[in-house]
Amino acid sequence: MNKRHYEHTLPNIRGSLSNTYNASFPDVIRTWESTPASDYNVFSSKRTLKEIANRALSRLNPDVAQGLIQFLDGIQTGTYKEGLSGSRIDKDGNAEFGKIITRLRAILAELQVNGAAEFRGQLSSEEFISGFLNGKGWAIVKKEVLNALGVPETKYTGEFDEIVVRGMLRVFSLVASQMLGENDNRVFTGMMEVDHFEESSGKVWLRTQDGKLFNPFRKDDYIMVQQYNGMPSAENEYYITKHYELIVESAGVGSTEDGEDRLDWVTFSGFLSADGKTASETIKAGDTFTRVDNATDADRKGLIQIITVGTATPYMDVVYGMKTDPDNSLKGRIGNLQGIYHHLFGWLEGFGEYLMNLYAVGDFRLRRTGESLDAKIEMLKGLFSTSYGRVTYDLTEEDNYLKNATFSESMDGWITENDTTILLQNGEPLLLNGGVLNTAGRYAAIEQYDGRNMLRLNNGYVRQSNADIRKPGTHKEYIKAEDGTLTDEYVEVKDTLFLSLKILAKTDGTLTVGIQGAGSEENALPFAQIAVTSSMDWQIFQWSGTWDGTGDFLLQYTGDMYVSLLSLTDKALDDFKKSVSTRIEQTDSNIRLLGTNVDNLNGTVTELGIELDAAEERISIYANKVDSLEGTVTNLGIRLDAAESDITIYADKINSVEGSVTKLGVRLDAAEEDISIYAAKTDENTASISALRVDVNSISSTVTSVQGDLEAAEKTAAAAAKAAHDRADEAYSEADSAWWKAYYAQQDADSAQSTADDAYAQSVANATAIEQNATSISAIAGLFDSDGHLLEGSGWVTTTNYNALYSKVYSMDGQLAAKAELSTSVQYDPDTGLVTSAIKLTADKITLEGVTTINNSFSVGTDGTTRIAGFTVSGNGLINSGFNNDAYVIFRNDTHKTFAGIGGNVLPSSTGLRAVARFENHDEEDFWYMGTNYAMLVSAQGGRENVAIQFNGGSLSCLAIKTQIIGHDNVVQSTAPTTKYVTLDRNVASVYVSTQFNWKASSSETSYTSKTRNVYLTLPTMDVYDDGHVIKIKRGSNDGSWVYISPGGSYRMVYNSSTGKYVRTYGTSYIMYNNASYGTTSNKLGIESEGDAMEFVYHRDLQIKIDNVTYYGCWIQYKHPRSW
Repeated sequence: MNKRHYEHTLPNIRGSLSNTYNASFPDVIRTWESTPASDYNVFSSKRTLKEIANRALSRLNPDVAQGLIQFLDGIQTGTYKEGLSGSRIDKDGNAEFGKIITRLRAILAELQVNGAAEFRGQLSSEEFISGFLNGKGWAIVKKEVLNALGVPETKYTGEFDEIVVRGMLRVFSLVASQMLGENDNRVFTGMMEVDHFEESSGKVWLRTQDGKLFNPFRKDDYIMVQQYNGMPSAENEYYITKHYELIVESAGVGSTEDGEDRLDWVTFSGFLSADGKTASETIKAGDTFTRVDNATDADRKGLIQIITVGTATPYMDVVYGMKTDPDNSLKGRIGNLQGIYHHLFGWLEGFGEYLMNLYAVGDFRLRRTGESLDAKIEMLKGLFSTSYGRVTYDLTEEDNYLKNATFSESMDGWITENDTTILLQNGEPLLLNGGVLNTAGRYAAIEQYDGRNMLRLNNGYVRQSNADIRKPGTHKEYIKAEDGTLTDEYVEVKDTLFLSLKILAKTDGTLTVGIQGAGSEENALPFAQIAVTSSMDWQIFQWSGTWDGTGDFLLQYTGDMYVSLLSLTDKALDDFKKSVSTRIEQTDSNIRLLGTNVDNLNGTVTELGIELDAAEERISIYANKVDSLEGTVTNLGIRLDAAESDITIYADKINSVEGSVTKLGVRLDAAEEDISIYAAKTDENTASISALRVDVNSISSTVTSVQGDLEAAEKTAAAAAKAAHDRADEAYSEADSAWWKAYYAQQDADSAQSTADDAYAQSVANATAIEQNATSISAIAGLFDSDGHLLEGSGWVTTTNYNALYSKVYSMDGQLAAKAELSTSVQYDPDTGLVTSAIKLTADKITLEGVTTINNSFSVGTDGTTRIAGFTVSGNGLINSGFNNDAYVIFRNDTHKTFAGIGGNVLPSSTGLRAVARFENHDEEDFWYMGTNYAMLVSAQGGRENVAIQFNGGSLSCLAIKTQIIGHDNVVQSTAPTTKYVTLDRNVASVYVSTQFNWKASSSETSYTSKTRNVYLTLPTMDVYDDGHVIKIKRGSNDGSWVYISPGGSYRMVYNSSTGKYVRTYGTSYIMYNNASYGTTSNKLGIESEGDAMEFVYHRDLQIKIDNVTYYGCWIQYKHPRSW
């Protein structure tokens, strides 16, 4: 045999041996490959050096760490000596350095300076705006000026709200600014001079400049006065400036008949003076009232000021909300911007514009080059970057506890009120630009905005009734023991709900949102009311808490807004967020195109990218996806590396649930003239590793497979394969020492392998096996596919205390598709000494034929008749068998002494009585915090006539009615009340009312004084089903005042001829008393005499018209004598 023939045969021997058994030919991972390291492969020498260089920091040469390095015991540089040399950071973060230079910003919690300190730039508060009227913060500003000789000098200007000097103050030049809207600095707003203050009426009279001016002030205007008060003297108490503020309560214009002498006026509240004086001491003739804001009117909050003299001037300011929103009142400045320090931009420089928003049309040019922005994008530090993103929320109707909260098509499920009127012309709607023209008013409607339908509220509201809102559930929270471990005890806790709202506020307004009328328990979902400022940006509001299931949902806004999202869910809004973004980054050597998709609902993050790296001569295309729900990480990509002259294509997947890692790839190496194809999979759960490599350069292939567990039915095949391996392994050993033996060894190996293949082919088609040992015996019959996977099988297992009979079917992907099992067991518990037996029957469908009986209490006959204790299932009912026994159903809670039962007899024999129904609620601990025990609630409603309980014989034993006492109460307040109003509850049947009560002015007094007062009673509102309602009222003994009785509301059924249905309609009832006298809400029935008693019976169908007003439902009075 020649050598060439052996070279062809030896790889086949290696392949056969490796495929037959776990022969260890470790895979060599080379420098360019991405195969994961494992216990079944090795790195090449170059790859080993590369891994060490990438993973370890050098102790000898400068190096770079790409991750976080933690120094648990601190770090020290140089020769450290405390206070002298080197530097040190200890494990607690305390540090000592020789000198620190921060190129950007140093943020310190506290600063202590032990020596001299200098500030070479500006020094200010977090935000600073210069200016007299709307200035904010403080600053010491450094600026350079040219003196008369043209020489630059450095000047410093300090600007503060107040300065307190405890010692001497030297002022070389004093300039007092006053707010008059004149001279160099002007303020454009409402102003008038004071003529005099009339303290008796509270009016400030204003000069009209010979009748030419009219009062510019309105209610809630915020007025500021600041003026020069003269040089310090006893007359001005040495205050050189006067400053006070107030809010206008009302404003008026004087009589026009006064002509040139007319004076206008204002009244005010909230007076505040800088020197602490009162209004009468401070407000003087000549003071200039200046409006700077308004507390409530959004149209009166603004002013414009032009400043030409002072620090960092000239400039013009647009101010809005100077007092109501001082931190954000500066909306724009045009001119010198040096007087502004912004927390985002720092100190602004030069002349320009500072604005909240900018809308501009025209040509924009770069200051440095004069080029148009359309033609030139200036690179910042060699980097060009653009980024676009969009965030959406994938919410479905099933996720939302609110009905139809998307408002995409209709207002179904929502209650609202609109008072907008459509304008008509000749009876037809008036159209403008294709739309219906209507008057502005309150409304809530669906409108299209930003390409989709959404809810719009204009001073309106939408309400959803409680019945349409899905109710939350509860969950268990287990109680922790003292050592922190969880116990078996738990409490039922209400699920937390998350309320989210995304709006676009077109105008300012008050937003009211939440469940109105819900309980105010701890951590409850709030019923919120907040002020919203108009904005061009969408605003998101979120709240969370629990809900007791009561109340209606309300969304209301006093301004104009669009609602893009409204949700009430049991998950936070971020859980539904899906964000998509793209980005382009470019430098002189690199271009990156990146895309990201974050889907919180499905738990996925996808990253896409293309990178062109000119420096590295490489192009990469990749797609990475992380699926947190499935527990997978997928990486796909192509790398074109001109430096290495190769192309790599890879597809990797990590499955943390299955414990597997799969790597597939192709590498084309032009330099080595080699093509490599590889596939590898590591499976931790089945302890297996599979790998395939095809190397075109050496024209060889290797396949390895390791499996940790074989089915019992494959033992025959395994034994044959083992024999083949033993013979082939011997042949390979001989071949390794002498080439000429390889040929004959290969023939023997082929023969052995053929035998193993035959045995394996039989085992994977159909196989049966019986196994027996000292403790168990089992049998199985199965059908296997060509890969040896079980498709279907049946068997039994018997042990000393367990027996099972089963059948199983598996799907093509190896998952259990169906299972039927019958098992019996007998178990001994050594802790309790008890022996228990059990039978378990498991299947998708169970059929029992014949009579089935369970403990003589439950049975199913051959005809399907089902009996439970003394009952029989009959059609849709449960009846007592034979109608001749005392079968009963009982629900009871002995802990809280409650009992509900119905049946032939539900009373114990000890009572000597029989009853077919029994309902008891004797709870003494008020466990549910209800305050009242109810044993039975009976209701009949909705009909023309409603009867809740009808007695066809027998008496009512031990009747008690609900009572109420009014009067004889103790009152503590500064003045004694003269009246008391009470609306009677519908459930009260007997009322005792007295005009007498006990009063004292304060809690410090030792005794009460007996008083009387008029008591006004209102009878309860009667519904359609309340016909015949009875209330007894008696006036108690007292010595003064009256008791007055008014009728309450009433409901009746009114026939609607257009719909053919009766409609429940509200009205007001009346009282018939004495000799056909009538009592109404305006003409009440008075009870003057002590001891008067009467009974009122409600007659629903009586009505009367009094003074053109119709009253529905009459309370008939029946008098009871005071004495016999």
